[in-house]
Amino acid sequence: MKFTIHGLTQADIPSLLLLRHQLFQETPWLKFEPNEEGYSRELESRICRNFLASQNSMISVARSDDNFVGFVLAQEGISSKTKHSVCIAIAVLEGYKGKGVGAGLMDHLHSWAKTTDIHRMELVVANPNKVAQKFFKKYEFVEEGIKHHALLHQGAYIDQTYMFKLL
Repeated sequence: MKFTIHGLTQADIPSLLLLRHQLFQETPWLKFEPNEEGYSRELESRICRNFLASQNSMISVARSDDNFVGFVLAQEGISSKTKHSVCIAIAVLEGYKGKGVGAGLMDHLHSWAKTTDIHRMELVVANPNKVAQKFFKKYEFVEEGIKHHALLHQGAYIDQTYMFKLL
């Protein structure tokens, strides 16, 4: 399967928002339930524009044909003491998992990080999502701790694992 990865542009924002909506529909481990994305489209657009303006934050997208099929983001720390660290997220549509999109996004993230002063990457992953945990361990992320009962999904509490990697 062919796909390309590029940094988000202003023109890409509507397509990214559509991708995020699709991901909320099919992925039970994300922070929001479907149709409960927590943000208005206007706020999401403003957040994306802030990422575009930041030196140590980024959003990049994977595209197959004319459709976005995945994204990676890295958000820098908000204080001078945490600017060396980014919180990352990677998401890929179900139909494109296992086809190299996640690996391509992770490689893109690491290439970007080498151009910055980033020293630490961190993330959270839902404990039942063993595929994602294995994926991040493949890229040398290490478990750091457990956030117990972090999510409530369909009446069940779900723990999350904090993971990190030093560059």
